[in-house]
Amino acid sequence: MEPLKSQPSPLSLWAQQRLQRRFALMAGSVLVMISGLLLILTVSFYRGDVLARQGEAAHQVAHLLRASLENTMLKRDLEGLQAIIDALGAQPNVAAVRVLSPTGQQRFSAPNGLPGGYLKDPDILKAITLQTQQVGFRDLGTQAPVPRVVRAITPVLNRPDCTGCHGAIADHPVNGLLVVDFDASDLRRQMIGGIGLLAGFGFVVIGTILGAAWLWLDRVVLARLRGLERASDRMSAGDLTARTGITGQDEIARVAQSFDDMGVRLEQSMDALRSSHAFLQALIDAVPDGLRVIGPDHRLLMVNHAYLAQIGSTQARELGRTCYASSHHRSAPCVATMVRCPVEELIAAGASDIKCSHTHKTVAGGDLRVEVSAARAVMRIDGEDVPCVIESIRDLNASVAISQEQRLAEMGMLAAGVAHEVFNPLSSIQLVLDALEDQPLDDQGRDYLRLARKEIATCLDVTDSLLRLTAAPDGDELVDLGAAMRETARLLQLSALQNGVEITIEHSGDTSVIGRDSDLRMLAFNLTQNALHAMPGGGRLTLSCMREGGQVVLRVADTGIGIAPADQERVMLPFWTRRADGSKGRGLGLSICRAIVDRLSGDIALESEPGRGSVFTVTLPGAGAENERQETSI
Repeated sequence: MEPLKSQPSPLSLWAQQRLQRRFALMAGSVLVMISGLLLILTVSFYRGDVLARQGEAAHQVAHLLRASLENTMLKRDLEGLQAIIDALGAQPNVAAVRVLSPTGQQRFSAPNGLPGGYLKDPDILKAITLQTQQVGFRDLGTQAPVPRVVRAITPVLNRPDCTGCHGAIADHPVNGLLVVDFDASDLRRQMIGGIGLLAGFGFVVIGTILGAAWLWLDRVVLARLRGLERASDRMSAGDLTARTGITGQDEIARVAQSFDDMGVRLEQSMDALRSSHAFLQALIDAVPDGLRVIGPDHRLLMVNHAYLAQIGSTQARELGRTCYASSHHRSAPCVATMVRCPVEELIAAGASDIKCSHTHKTVAGGDLRVEVSAARAVMRIDGEDVPCVIESIRDLNASVAISQEQRLAEMGMLAAGVAHEVFNPLSSIQLVLDALEDQPLDDQGRDYLRLARKEIATCLDVTDSLLRLTAAPDGDELVDLGAAMRETARLLQLSALQNGVEITIEHSGDTSVIGRDSDLRMLAFNLTQNALHAMPGGGRLTLSCMREGGQVVLRVADTGIGIAPADQERVMLPFWTRRADGSKGRGLGLSICRAIVDRLSGDIALESEPGRGSVFTVTLPGAGAENERQETSI
């Protein structure tokens, strides 16, 4: 059981709250103790002075009476001696007079009625032994007529004239004792009054000193300390411009000046720190990929604009959050057996760097496929070396878009070259045919001429379709998805024939959509080419585009080998590829398709059965009216 702690007294609590109070209490206590000592010394001196004066008075009285007493005693005039004693006892302020034998036996006394016998007083022996007068205060008790007296005991010394009765001086040096009790009541009252007056004056002096010290301490010390406290409070609240404004040469002024100098240096350091942080933030903001710095407690220490743009958030919202709450919308760390956690692998397991794929959640709740490259770094935080994780986050959809643009650029350069090489010879042939039109020809010649013109037009249409497929993306426009599908199929017709694939096109209704022409052609091209790769042994490919309500539906159905159920969730992931014909690919075709469909607020779905083929269905918001169904086989 713990001992109970003593509670501080109210006075102690009051004093602890203010330095001024503590000083007043301490100084007051010291002054009171000093005044008490001085008062005790003064009373002692005053008491001694009173005793000396009373002793001097008793000595004078004894000196005046000694001759009379001696003469009376020599004559043995006892009545005369009693008369002298009575006369002395009747004097003002004289309480009692006694004549004692050397043994202390009372012989004569005044006033009458005093108890007889022996007087017991310790100073009797001292007076006899020292043969000197002894004076002192005596408290006789409340029963005595005069309770408090000043007693003077004067020895009556033996003289040669007295040796006849009292014996030799050497044997009896003292003949008797004269004891006079003076009334000390007035003296006591005077003493108490003097002491009270002195004490009152002392308290006035103490109060004056404490008051002056209180005011001086408040003005010279505490007021400046309050200024220092206010400046300190402002600085602790974040105002680094706070200054004390205290001047002078004393200790407090030097402390205040040191505080002001510290504030200047701290403000400069914070400015430099903010500049360094702004430079570092600007540096990581210039990185096109998302970046974030994660502490060992999974909390985000820094993020760049690219990462904030990826998830659609703000820096104020994300800094200080845990990484799993920021990018995965979880309330607990990711399960290590399901998701590779860079913090666990790099800090806990000690790996140097890792690379993995994650699915991040945007603020709006959407999914974002990213590639994460993470490395371990030791950073200096609050004076300590802290292991951290730096993540570089690449948006795979953006990578797909870049790859699509690069692919279109490469194909565009190739198509431009092909068009140049095709257009020039065909243009020359067209001129020759134009010249032959004016020549006399038979019917067979005219048929050959019309056939040649038709084939030339077909070549020009194919070249034009290739140019439109590889055209640089432009703004959204009204595009006939069915026509784009038909022209794209024409480009792949030769490849289909070589693989033994029969292409059937079904087109009905108004299949116009709002989008970029090159994107829609690339959508049809990639889906068609993907279907051809799925039928290395030949088969049937059906391209269908039709209007269904307010939507345009594009279906690409093949009779190929199909897709395994385990792979169906991954076929549209960036850089994932597995072709049935064994050819190599970059794994971007279907990812580009999904990116195009997502941009157009559409949907793409897959239905596949291994060994029987697959069907990709694209649904886009439609525009325009509905037409009749057409079916064509090429």
